[in-house]
Amino acid sequence: MELRAETFEHNAIQLLDRLIRSALRFGYLRWASDKHDLGINFNQFDHSKVIDASTLVIREDRLEEEVLRASTIHAGDWREIRARADALCNPAHDPLQVCNGHDLTSMLSLHLSRVAGSLISRKVIERDLRLAYGWGEFQKTNLCRAITDWERRNTPKKILRIV
Repeated sequence: MELRAETFEHNAIQLLDRLIRSALRFGYLRWASDKHDLGINFNQFDHSKVIDASTLVIREDRLEEEVLRASTIHAGDWREIRARADALCNPAHDPLQVCNGHDLTSMLSLHLSRVAGSLISRKVIERDLRLAYGWGEFQKTNLCRAITDWERRNTPKKILRIV
């Protein structure tokens, strides 16, 4: 079976779109938790309990359970948490600035593990992505500009060390 480049690219774009749509939900929950001190500990969050690995669709009933389970303090009831996250939603936001990279790679891990039939860990995906991202690409990012601006304002302190 021959896989044409156009088909591969189309499938990759569809996968990325599904990942981002689901990760946005987590991104806004993270943002609401930080902004309103909701105390949701996303380090304790288990994406596999919430995401359908084949479709990457979030199960809202399971999301509620997992968010409340991962709350380190009484964050309020689910309707209140959800309302605070939904109030932050804005189509003008850049989805890649709202999404958390660990959420994206965790969901990708679930999906690829299901497709491959064996575990592909989030850490392996993140390692491979770091290897694929060079210094030249990083220099073009807003993050790099912000770090170098901060370094200029806070001389002699350094964050980036170029080897």
